[in-house]
Amino acid sequence: IVHFNISDGEDVRDYDKVKRRMQGCETVIHLAAACKGRVDSIENPEEYFSTNVLGTFNVLKSAVENKVKKVIFATTAHALTPKTPYDLSKANAEQWLSLFNKLYGIKTYALRFYHVYGEGEKRGVVSTFIKRIKEEKNLEVFGNGNQTYDFIHVEDIANIIKMFVDNDYPVKESFDIGTGKQTSINDLIKIIAKE
Repeated sequence: IVHFNISDGEDVRDYDKVKRRMQGCETVIHLAAACKGRVDSIENPEEYFSTNVLGTFNVLKSAVENKVKKVIFATTAHALTPKTPYDLSKANAEQWLSLFNKLYGIKTYALRFYHVYGEGEKRGVVSTFIKRIKEEKNLEVFGNGNQTYDFIHVEDIANIIKMFVDNDYPVKESFDIGTGKQTSINDLIKIIAKE
């Protein structure tokens, strides 16, 4: 297993380093992304383009050069209808995956994650609500709270990624990854308050 971690100062935009670190790999799990938030992407679109689009291109080109068999890419459900530079960068990266699959035969899997929560989450609604409830602070709810989302735990995401590592599924444009169960914001608050 080879780790290439942005938090360790490594940069997916550095093609030569990505290519060197990928030598001898059969499968690449590409989770690197600029993802400080959709609002941040509006304020800093260049960072999202360079990291999420050019960085993904570097991963794909390096994979071809190193004869990697499979690239598994973390994307977002928001790529379906882009409204921010973050969304668009992920949608564009998905297109590069599809093109590299068609041109070079590398197996590419774009996994569109829905609302992921769990250990390490810093800005999501689940972690925000947990923190504010523990601190006995008021919660800010937009609308009436009846809007629903498909929340999926990070451990489930890890297990699904492992399934794609261990199995050769037919390649298609993208895979929607969620639980299939909708939870309203109001119900989410009740669940967290009981814990």
